[in-house]
Amino acid sequence: QIFDVFDQEESLTAALEAEQERAIASLMAEQEDLEQQLNNVSDDDLLLGVDDGSELEESELSTTKTSSYFMSLPGDQDDKDLSLIDLSRDDNDSDPDGKSRTKHQRLHEKLSTPSRIRPLSESLREAAERQARASRKRETLRDEKARKLRELTQRVNEVRQWKEELIKARKTTIEIKMQRAEEKRQYLLLLKAKKAGDEDLKGQEIAFIKCLQQENRRQTLKERYQKEEQYKQYLEEERVRKHDEHKQKELAAENRRKELEAIRQTRLNEMQEKWKTKERMIEQHLSEKRKQKQTAAIAKQKSFQKKRAERVEYLETSTVELKKKLALKQEESARRHITQLEEIRRKAVEMSTLRGPSAEDQYHHVSPVGDETKTSTSTTNIPMDDDPVATRKCCTLCNLLLASDFHLQTHLRGTRHNQLLIERFNQKNENGVKKQPTQEELNIFNIECIVVVTSDDIVRQEMAYNRERKHTMKKRSKKLRLRMNQRANTYETENAQRPYLTSTHKARIQRFLNELEKSLSTTVRKEPLNTTNYLACQRILTEFVKIFDTHGYEKDSPLEQRVFFSLNGYSTLNKMIELRAECNKPALAPESLIALTVSVYRAATYNNLDNAVYLLNSGKILTLVESFVRHMNGLKSDVLLINNDQSESEKLAQIDLVTNLAKTLTDLFLMYNSTVKEIRIRDNETTEDKLTMSRLTDLISYMANTGVLDRIASFFRTARALAILGEETISLQLRHVANYILAYCNHKQTTNNDSLLHEIILLVGYYCVLNQDNQCRLAFGNRPTVLQQLSCLPFRYFVESKYMDILFPTLISCSFDCDTTRAILQTEMSLDLIANFIETKLTEKKATNDDDNKFDISAFNMRFPFEEWNNALQYYRPISKRIEKNYNDEEKENESHRIDFDTKS
Repeated sequence: QIFDVFDQEESLTAALEAEQERAIASLMAEQEDLEQQLNNVSDDDLLLGVDDGSELEESELSTTKTSSYFMSLPGDQDDKDLSLIDLSRDDNDSDPDGKSRTKHQRLHEKLSTPSRIRPLSESLREAAERQARASRKRETLRDEKARKLRELTQRVNEVRQWKEELIKARKTTIEIKMQRAEEKRQYLLLLKAKKAGDEDLKGQEIAFIKCLQQENRRQTLKERYQKEEQYKQYLEEERVRKHDEHKQKELAAENRRKELEAIRQTRLNEMQEKWKTKERMIEQHLSEKRKQKQTAAIAKQKSFQKKRAERVEYLETSTVELKKKLALKQEESARRHITQLEEIRRKAVEMSTLRGPSAEDQYHHVSPVGDETKTSTSTTNIPMDDDPVATRKCCTLCNLLLASDFHLQTHLRGTRHNQLLIERFNQKNENGVKKQPTQEELNIFNIECIVVVTSDDIVRQEMAYNRERKHTMKKRSKKLRLRMNQRANTYETENAQRPYLTSTHKARIQRFLNELEKSLSTTVRKEPLNTTNYLACQRILTEFVKIFDTHGYEKDSPLEQRVFFSLNGYSTLNKMIELRAECNKPALAPESLIALTVSVYRAATYNNLDNAVYLLNSGKILTLVESFVRHMNGLKSDVLLINNDQSESEKLAQIDLVTNLAKTLTDLFLMYNSTVKEIRIRDNETTEDKLTMSRLTDLISYMANTGVLDRIASFFRTARALAILGEETISLQLRHVANYILAYCNHKQTTNNDSLLHEIILLVGYYCVLNQDNQCRLAFGNRPTVLQQLSCLPFRYFVESKYMDILFPTLISCSFDCDTTRAILQTEMSLDLIANFIETKLTEKKATNDDDNKFDISAFNMRFPFEEWNNALQYYRPISKRIEKNYNDEEKENESHRIDFDTKS
């Protein structure tokens, strides 16, 4: 509180000082103002005196001018004329134009009037009056000035006195302030002295407390030291005891080791005896096996010599037969030649006689070239031989027509045929190790390659057409590939800068791609992947599939797909796919790894139109197309050549690879199809749209010219999947699997289970369509059967149109034209629903075009033939309704006949 009082006193003193300073400053300013006014009063007095003098001078001047004027009046007229002449001359000099001459003349006339001429006495009187008025004004001004000076002097004195009083008050205030400061200082010194005394007392108390604490600490340390000494003594005793126990254990262990060593030595001796016995038995077995091999080799040599002798005999016999056939053919050819010459002569004679047309000329026309038989003549009136045409053989491997059996044997021993045979044989060797095929394998392959033909011209024309077609397609495909590569390079150059994107797994994707590139560095030297790199690539590709899986732990897969594109991941995948680019050279990676790579390709592009368009523009889709062609050829060669060295897992990996490639290309073309539809809907196509359409056209043309479509068609011609599923054992397994899936999915209804349920419904429909045996198989077995479960699905499959489109085509396929299954189905549901469904589809078919559902496997027209829809409608319509419909039709027909009759009458 004392310090607060001191602070308040200091603040009030400071305020008082400030107020005094402001008052002194205002007084000084007022003093300076008054002094300035005094100076101004003196200056005005001087100016007033100057004005009075000027007034007097002016009055004197006017008096002088007046007197001089009156003195000049009695002057000579000539002087006046001269003055006027001079004035006019001056006017002319000053104003060359003469404009001011009239003004001076008027002034002269005005001054020369008699009214302005006054006497001298009057002028003097006026001057005296003016001087008197001036002196009175000077006296008045002088008195006023003296009064002002007195007032200002008095005010200055008052201000000075006030200022001195303020200065004295300020000095008094300063002295009081200094006195109060001295008192305050003395009081503060007294407080500090008192506080210092208190601090000394506190210091003594603290020293006493520290002394007590040190004593307590010393006592505590002493007790701890005693406890540690006791613990050390205890540890020493324990160490001695454990040392004794350890010595005892070591002695016991040494005894056990000796016993075990003796047992081991005994067993080792026994095993050595067994090994020696086994080696003797193996040696005896190997000697017996060598003897058997020698015997088998001798027998094989004898058999080979026997077969060789038989083959030589067969060749000799066939040579004789071929010679006979050749002679017969030459005779036949000569006979045909003579007949042709005779026909030519007959035509020449007929033309020389200039006869008109007759009935015989109807037969003289060019013969059409059929698909099955052709003749070597150009007219049909030549008589045909009744002898059968000689058969020919063709080598499909070399695309060569063989004229005779001798030509066949010569061709089979030829170098070119054998080289192609070995190359085709080594295509199936996955390890790339070339080996010489056995004679049995060569015979099997030759039997498959040599086919018998019956028409030489057809074979020649077909083979020539095929050769020309292959040559044209190959040439066309090269041009397309060159143009697509040029466009791809231009696109990559223009879009070299990838967009910068961020996502959750960007760092992982970048790291995985770097590891893949590092693993692929060994393949630059044409060395296959080692086990370590193979396992690393397999792990990385599996992680990629998990990242892009929408059902996995990553829910923002489109962003991850775009990040994968921005990091140039497709180039790395193309390098992986190209590890098996050359079929005739050793493979650098197994097909299972390539299949997994294609799976990553598909996952990174699935439902992502931007990535799909990038693959089209950059030309990277060509790698998928070419890989698909190569491995389709591999599947096709499996049919022609049996490779016993290929394991079952390798065959499955090859099938898996082709399947993944087909699915990936299918997904891409579906997205391209949607893009094309959007472009066609637009009113104005942009340059980018036209370029996209051109690239798609080039891609489809390239696929057609490389034979992709032909290979797919030939592959599916050999497919017998539904026929195989109809076999006894497989149909039973299919029925059990379908029954279980239907029951499980109907019990647990989730999104994934619904998709599986729809797939099994489609499979059952394709399995039973127009096949009564398969339809009846679904009605057999334990209840509920597959057909009963299909008819007892949830209610939405019988009400909502999208679910009816899935179920009802399968029900129709399972029960159409089969009374057994229809009766079972009729007990579970009403057939009116099926009839109404077919009628709705018929109405939609007539009203709209189904081009959009042309390639939809779940569409009704793809699952049940359109030609049978009307028959199915009649089959499922109830008998009463059919009779009523027929009656109504007859009534309508009779009514139309009656109307026609009335109209005619």
